[in-house]
Amino acid sequence: MFGGVKNKLVDYLAGKHGRVWLGIISFTESIFLPFPTDIFMMLTLLVRNNAERWVYYATLTTITSVLGGVAGYLLSFWLFDVFGYSFISLLGLEAQFDQTRLYLEENVFIFTFIGAVTPLPFKVFVIAAGFMKVNFLTFLLASVLGRSVRLYFGAWLVRKYGKWGILFARRYTPHITIMSLIILIVYVLVQILQP
Repeated sequence: MFGGVKNKLVDYLAGKHGRVWLGIISFTESIFLPFPTDIFMMLTLLVRNNAERWVYYATLTTITSVLGGVAGYLLSFWLFDVFGYSFISLLGLEAQFDQTRLYLEENVFIFTFIGAVTPLPFKVFVIAAGFMKVNFLTFLLASVLGRSVRLYFGAWLVRKYGKWGILFARRYTPHITIMSLIILIVYVLVQILQP
């Protein structure tokens, strides 16, 4: 189902307005788009033959991703009762959302950072943060730092290794996700078991 959409997006990224499309993808991925923004950024560097401008594309993607996160935070902050949980249900993320909500109450910075830097769905952390009305500045700082780490690393991989950087990212994303979940679970268990 999504294969045709992905291919069309890659065509747009290679076109005249590729940077605009990258910004749109990055912005919407932080709220609802089911595709990881870093892969599209990496593909943009390749299809536009612009690996030398990796810092520019990483910066563009980071800024628009964080702005999308801010928009998602504000939407869920003000409108969660109207659309929030049904939207989460539509995405099939109810269990992840409920877990995230419980964990986020404990430590806003660390969980927002984990959501921003790992392959876990950032949008779940964004919507949970707004719904729970967590400290906005803490949320923003963690989002900027986490997205920067993830996106600059992805852009650097393409700069350094070209298409092999994308293959590396795609191949090891499941491993990174599993390790992230293990770290998250260990952290929560340590917090729960502390006297």
